[in-house]
Amino acid sequence: MLTCLSDLPAIGGGEVLVVGCLRNEMLRLPAFLEHYRRLGVSRFLLVDNGSDDGSRELLLAQPDVTMFHTDQSYAESGCGIAWQNALLRDHAVGHWTFIVDVDEFFIFPGFEGASLRPFLDYVESHAATAVVAPMIDMYSGGAIARTGYVSGQDLLEACPLFDGDGYEMGPEASEAHDLPVRGGPRHRLFWERHDRGFPSPVLKKTPLVRWSEACELVASTHTLKGCTWAEVSGVLLHFKFLQDFAENAREETERAEHFADARQYRAYDDVLAREAGLTAFHEGSVRFQDSAQLAQMGLMRVPEDYPFLRGGA
Repeated sequence: MLTCLSDLPAIGGGEVLVVGCLRNEMLRLPAFLEHYRRLGVSRFLLVDNGSDDGSRELLLAQPDVTMFHTDQSYAESGCGIAWQNALLRDHAVGHWTFIVDVDEFFIFPGFEGASLRPFLDYVESHAATAVVAPMIDMYSGGAIARTGYVSGQDLLEACPLFDGDGYEMGPEASEAHDLPVRGGPRHRLFWERHDRGFPSPVLKKTPLVRWSEACELVASTHTLKGCTWAEVSGVLLHFKFLQDFAENAREETERAEHFADARQYRAYDDVLAREAGLTAFHEGSVRFQDSAQLAQMGLMRVPEDYPFLRGGA
């Protein structure tokens, strides 16, 4: 199912991994690699599913990236679940592992001044093995199609804004209690006032897990089993709204490889095909400052004994 294209050095105890799959992500890849290296990741295990934009060549040149390739249908793999479960089972048991897409940038409360290891020690000290994180869609102040992001640039410079309210929050019994589970600009732009017949995207994910033999992805990182969730949460800054958004929506609509015949991408394409100048900016847009801001707004969950957040929650 997966062909390894590069060397996989022995992974030592304590190493933090990234596992993910991609297709044509050259625009975001340099920033993605830099962000997770800065967090403390030492090995990327990535599955390429037919990139033809230079993504594979760039990744093959990275000494800390092990590349796998498959021509299998993305839909038939359960939208990458089978590929990622295989890599996690074979290489990630016992390791803290980020399971993320290339447009998802994980941050934790106080990440500006604290390194990842003390954060993981805190999570482990509370007998937890996983950290939930809602996706917060980031965007520019102008038309999405004219974002003008340059590969390698700081993504927060190009897309510093997010929706400050308008989220559906997770129920008390959920690992995502008091965190956004639906809403944000994708709901606002592509679902409100549109009779879709199906709900807007789920924002809740569990992108950081100390993987064990009991773990298994069920529906991407939206649903997994075999883990114990921490009370502290993170956030995935989600950089989908770059200038390639409309082109990607059209391509994925035509490929129909995503969940439910790519119905989510059909919703995007439906609006973008009619509104070339569509902008996510509105009166409720907020400029990102830091993780303390997200905690104060209720978009990040911070327990009372949490030691790393400057400015408090």
